[in-house]
Amino acid sequence: MQTTPLLVAGLALLVALAPAQTNLTEEKKAMNVKKMTPVLFVNEIEPVLPFWVGRLGFQKTAEVPAGNKLGFVILQKGNVEVMYQTYTSVDKDMPAIAQAVRRGPTFSTSRLTT
Repeated sequence: MQTTPLLVAGLALLVALAPAQTNLTEEKKAMNVKKMTPVLFVNEIEPVLPFWVGRLGFQKTAEVPAGNKLGFVILQKGNVEVMYQTYTSVDKDMPAIAQAVRRGPTFSTSRLTT
């Protein structure tokens, strides 16, 4: 089964907004998420643009070329933002995490704490 970028973004949002488990003797802390921007890693960015821009009405607010293609793009609609980066771009820009990114479908460089 292939995971779609939209499904990955939705799952990341659900995990981030899920209530954190706390020790019953500790006071619960409220988590107020003001903004979350998923970075989705793909082989190519161009095939996903018609969906985000044409169908959902997002706008490209930034793009980084990688040769004759895109290596990175930021898409935004209102206060919702999503970023795409190619595996090739990650290999070049962040070689330390490139292997983890390629294992996918998602990964985290840090742990969420409350």
